[in-house]
Amino acid sequence: MPSSFTTNDKIYRQKKQILSAAFAPRKLEAMEPLIRLHIDTFCETIAAAGKTDIAAMLGALSIDVLSDLCFGKCFDTLKNEPERDRILEAMEKAVELVIREGTMHKWPRAVWKVLHSKEKMIKRGYVYQRAAGAMMEQMNRKSEREDFFTNILQARRPDNGQPYEMPELMGESILLLVAGSDTTSTALTVIIWHLLANPKTMEKLTAEIRANFDSADAIKYQALQGLPYLHAVIEEGLRICPPNPGLIPRVVVDRAPGHLAIDGRIFPPGTEIGVCNFSLHHNPLYFDDPDSFIPERWMPNSDIKCDKAAFAPFSYGPRSCLGRNMAYMEMSLTLALLVFRLKLSFGNHEKEMLAGFDVDDAFVAIKPSVPVNVTKV
Repeated sequence: MPSSFTTNDKIYRQKKQILSAAFAPRKLEAMEPLIRLHIDTFCETIAAAGKTDIAAMLGALSIDVLSDLCFGKCFDTLKNEPERDRILEAMEKAVELVIREGTMHKWPRAVWKVLHSKEKMIKRGYVYQRAAGAMMEQMNRKSEREDFFTNILQARRPDNGQPYEMPELMGESILLLVAGSDTTSTALTVIIWHLLANPKTMEKLTAEIRANFDSADAIKYQALQGLPYLHAVIEEGLRICPPNPGLIPRVVVDRAPGHLAIDGRIFPPGTEIGVCNFSLHHNPLYFDDPDSFIPERWMPNSDIKCDKAAFAPFSYGPRSCLGRNMAYMEMSLTLALLVFRLKLSFGNHEKEMLAGFDVDDAFVAIKPSVPVNVTKV
């Protein structure tokens, strides 16, 4: 299924136009009430449970937000536990498929047969099945609601002005769902884990939120953008454990004046190169005490070394993440509403502090479970 992730530069530039308009600030502002609705459901659900795996529930939140925005129909994984388990497992397999199709297409056929077993394909297919059904239902309903799907559906090819065909629309929507939900939920899980591991940081963030809002209803994204410590906490979470921690490969193209030179080394056209985000973000040349969670490094006039040029959680260049504004909106609203309405603590503080927070690098970060206790404030 074709998507922006798997195409060459020429086709990518065309497909980029499908998504760029949907992520414009004005469009995102119109989607905020819908995003907020799902965050409210998230807070109510985990509060009612009392104990939960915050990593899984944040995954469910992002899936519900993006399924609603991308297909016009929420998958309801926050409220439906069996469906949540099935969708989260299917999403994990879907991430594998999207990444391998886009970056590992040169693998031998024998390896592909192992990776694409019948059981795995069935699990992956469940996401596509749900997505296709929701998309067709939305198309038949002809909704004019402001969301990603409406913007994608209304997009036209730049070469002939014709609508995009269904497989392409489906590919872009699936890409948004799979890539967006996994990375945003990982970033939020990282941030919450480190807030719970650093109580003074949590207290400082909570104080900033409560000093600026009298009620949860008053919390809006536009106002949150003016809170420096909230911004610092999010940036530090993205630095200490970026959702895409490993290599993001790029191919050297054949353009004048010729070969690419980096630090005195020549890389001819066709060479695959890249930078590992995790290594970059943990390099002491760019960040003081890089293995520690220190949001203060991002505060104005901080004397803690923080080289923003070495900060690339959303990558750089023409293929940088188009959804960064959407990610910041969801992360900001979720964190602000969470600390305003609820109090969280580790299910087993000693165990979490002993184990630390580690992820597996599968291009995207595979995060661990994080059991927490939840009470209303």
